[in-house]
Amino acid sequence: MELGRGKDFVPSSSKILSLDDIEKVKERLTGQVVVVAGGAFDLLHPGHITHLEEAKAQGDVLFVCVGSDEIVRKRKGSGRPVQDQIDRARVVAALQCVDFVVPMPYAQGAVTLQRISPDIWARGRDHSWEDIDVHYRKVVREQGIPIVHLGGGLKHSSELVTRIKGLQ
Repeated sequence: MELGRGKDFVPSSSKILSLDDIEKVKERLTGQVVVVAGGAFDLLHPGHITHLEEAKAQGDVLFVCVGSDEIVRKRKGSGRPVQDQIDRARVVAALQCVDFVVPMPYAQGAVTLQRISPDIWARGRDHSWEDIDVHYRKVVREQGIPIVHLGGGLKHSSELVTRIKGLQ
């Protein structure tokens, strides 16, 4: 690997998109296979890395949706997220395999998926069709988005929180 003056360096902050930015970016991606993945990414761990690298391998461009603080709290309980949404988005954006990050506004996940309009939705193997919110299902059906299940379970962050609490 040649070290240089950062010719290929992309600052993580430039990878973070608003909902309005998605369409401008999508215009430049004609002919490329777009993959979307999503999650809380509260405490980044090896399961996340494996999932995102496998997702990127499915196509040319990887969008990662980062859940709102409200949705993470609803799904993981009080005390979560440990980091706020913008901090979580910055950490995910710093990963080499990630091309774009979209912090999802609360209750607008289906709108985000619809705007990205991916060729593939990469989900963890531990998520079934029944786990998918009805609004997401509607977008998947309308746009014919195939769902690819990758890797194993991604529940490591909850285990990490438990272990950290035990250190007190």
